[in-house]
Amino acid sequence: MIEYIECRNSKRELVGIIDNFTSVIWNTEYNGPGEFEIYVSFNQDYFNWLSIDNYVTRYDREEIGVIESVVLDYSPETGRMIKAAGRFALCLLERRIWADIINSKYRCIVNIIPDNTKAEAACLRIVNETIINPDWERRKIDFITSETTGLSKTMNQKQSTYQNVLNLTQEICKSVLYGQKMIFNRRDLTVQYKLYEGTDRSDLLVFSQNYDNLLSFEYSCDVTNYKNGFLIAGEGEGKDRFYTFCERNNTISTGVTRREYCYESGMSITYLDKNQGEHTYSNADYNQILINDCKSKFSEYSSLVNITGNVDLSLLILDKDYSVGDLVTVRDVETGITTKARIWSVTETQDENGYSVEASFEESE
Repeated sequence: MIEYIECRNSKRELVGIIDNFTSVIWNTEYNGPGEFEIYVSFNQDYFNWLSIDNYVTRYDREEIGVIESVVLDYSPETGRMIKAAGRFALCLLERRIWADIINSKYRCIVNIIPDNTKAEAACLRIVNETIINPDWERRKIDFITSETTGLSKTMNQKQSTYQNVLNLTQEICKSVLYGQKMIFNRRDLTVQYKLYEGTDRSDLLVFSQNYDNLLSFEYSCDVTNYKNGFLIAGEGEGKDRFYTFCERNNTISTGVTRREYCYESGMSITYLDKNQGEHTYSNADYNQILINDCKSKFSEYSSLVNITGNVDLSLLILDKDYSVGDLVTVRDVETGITTKARIWSVTETQDENGYSVEASFEESE
């Protein structure tokens, strides 16, 4: 259950607790900032504590929430009420773009993550360059740190210019099925950024109508936008334009099964180094860059087989029996569809009806 909410000021110092709330919703996500909402009767202390850019925590959870919305309303039935809402600290990544800025001067350099870079190393590099140790001091958020956990999955080469940091790290994590989160350290009031991978509990946790723990289930299949043969267009114009080809999964499709698409890549054949020196990739290197870029977009042109739903976790203990990001088995009795699915979000609710917890899942790739 959610016993109380810890309220913290803009320096993350504890200023009070709220244990007489009307309701609390606490939604954590595997690869996103999640969200929370606190609904409580008005008093002046609560109103001061639940201010924009203040923080909320729970003694039994590791995340820290950033208050982004406050609503004060009144009705004869409920009296004056405060509704404070926001997202957890991963949302702070959204306040930066991945751009090379030094002392207020922007250098138009295409940021490059080399092929076969570990996804964890790439995300840590991006967060370090934009938030933890940026070249321009005013970009630094001094209470954010990071941790290397030794995750080993690699990614394809990626080029990016002034892309939002949260969106960029989410794309990278999604490509290798990692999660990312911010962990609050109560001793020094810092917030630590890290990547992680859920535990495979599919042999232990089975959700099905037979066990009365599968609340909803939806299966869909759509091949409308599916493509498997790609002509990739790089830099240049007319007959001088650079082209290459790519087959999905390195498998050549023919006849009626072949579905072609011309992919317009934005990858540049030139790049600037830190000293503003311009260089040109070799044809072989640029060819591979285009192929890697195209592969990173395969999900946009895939056959969409989606299995989603919600499960009842009321008999299990969060972060003991299961965690966000874990793999579980989902079985639909009538259709016989059985799949390994990942818990993408967990929503805890405490209100006049008591405590409840539900999870949403998606089929694991």
